[in-house]
Amino acid sequence: LDEVHAWIDRSHPLLKGAGTEKTMARGKMLKAMGAFEPILVNDTEIERFISSSKPGEGAQSKGFNDTVIEARHPWGFKGSAGLRDVIGGPANIPDLGFNNGFNQVILGGYLPLLKGLMINPENAELQRSELADPRADVKIAQTRQDLFLAAATQFWDWVASNKLVDVQRRALAVAEDRQKQVEGRAKAGAVAPLDVVEASQEVQRRREVAIAAQRLVEQEQFKLSMFLWESGAPTMPPLDRAPDFPAQVLSPTVESVKFHKLQAKQERPEIKEIDLEAKVNNIDLSLAKNNLLPSLDAEAAPARSPEKFVLGLGYRFGLELRIPILQRRSRGEVLEAQAQ
Repeated sequence: LDEVHAWIDRSHPLLKGAGTEKTMARGKMLKAMGAFEPILVNDTEIERFISSSKPGEGAQSKGFNDTVIEARHPWGFKGSAGLRDVIGGPANIPDLGFNNGFNQVILGGYLPLLKGLMINPENAELQRSELADPRADVKIAQTRQDLFLAAATQFWDWVASNKLVDVQRRALAVAEDRQKQVEGRAKAGAVAPLDVVEASQEVQRRREVAIAAQRLVEQEQFKLSMFLWESGAPTMPPLDRAPDFPAQVLSPTVESVKFHKLQAKQERPEIKEIDLEAKVNNIDLSLAKNNLLPSLDAEAAPARSPEKFVLGLGYRFGLELRIPILQRRSRGEVLEAQAQ
């Protein structure tokens, strides 16, 4: 039986298929982490205008080219840093400028103070993806556990069918020997010819039973081969490998039963699956509750309009408050998560 289980671990296609869950879990993790990867942005803004202070100079073209790296933290913070090159001559740069007004260091930041702080859809998806790998392990353990149980049951059915066909063959041999004895006594006149007919009928009946038992062995052998895969195909177990029945196992003690119950609570994949489902539900519940909060965001970023930039307005700062009036969908999400 240990050899059968080792064979399942080595080459059973269901376990190989369940192993793809690990690959899918890594893919989910990479996809979720992609929302927080740094991004390189190159942006060019140019505007053509006539200066009100110097109308005689005609139209001018002013602008800038930004090369910025933007990064985002799972807690909701966003930041950017880069370099701005002036297009169309020097500009009035109030801060962080160098190279005689032709370049500027630009920094930016975004901070959610209520909604989106610590928990947001992207962070929730990242947390769920972190649970994908242990969930894949649980699924593999469940598949392995089911295969082991089914293989053990089928293994002993195969052993029992081998023992049964051996018994039926011996019974057939006894009936055939008795038939020969009865035929000999009938020739000697010691018994009636009817006894020979009855003995022949008993041989035929036992032969039918032995054939049925042999077919049962072949059937159980074929079922057991479904657990013994080699080179992409099931392998028939040899009949001479069928072992004897094991000795009768004594009933377990009360202490061993308690120990195995505690061990099952810690190691059974069903328990681990419920624990993982609870963690996913807590993530969804936290996200749903966060969606009920008003949005209060603080932001500091360089001026994006060329005319403001040329006039010397280097940065803009803002604090935005949004209070949703109808939140039926978010409350429904909270109730659904609590129900789960």
